[in-house]
Amino acid sequence: MLEGVQKRWTKTIRGDVLQSHPGTYYHYEPLMDFDIKQVRHGTAAKQALHNLHHLLNCDYSEMDHYLNYGQGHQWLFEHNKRLWQYCKAFPHICWSPRFLTPFCKLFPFQSLKTVRLRLNLTTEFLQDKR
Repeated sequence: MLEGVQKRWTKTIRGDVLQSHPGTYYHYEPLMDFDIKQVRHGTAAKQALHNLHHLLNCDYSEMDHYLNYGQGHQWLFEHNKRLWQYCKAFPHICWSPRFLTPFCKLFPFQSLKTVRLRLNLTTEFLQDKR
């Protein structure tokens, strides 16, 4: 599920509700490493869409910037309660694509919400048959 919202508090509440299903892997603010700006066009849009495709396919390869950002901003993963329990117990694996990719693939549903991506950039996700 891909959801774009404008208000941060609404997004957090909805994320908590969606991840209440045990089969859901929750990507909290996956464009947070783009800072507080809206991704609208150009290189930033291309990189944002690349990152979202990778995350929705549970592919953490080529996500070094995102993972490096997350190490200094742990709330990026703290909101994913299923993942965070392992991150707390084994911090060294939490930012590793070798762990994250297969762990993410255990979950049949993906939930991703962001306030940083313009709605017009999401059409390719809506056209994806997967």
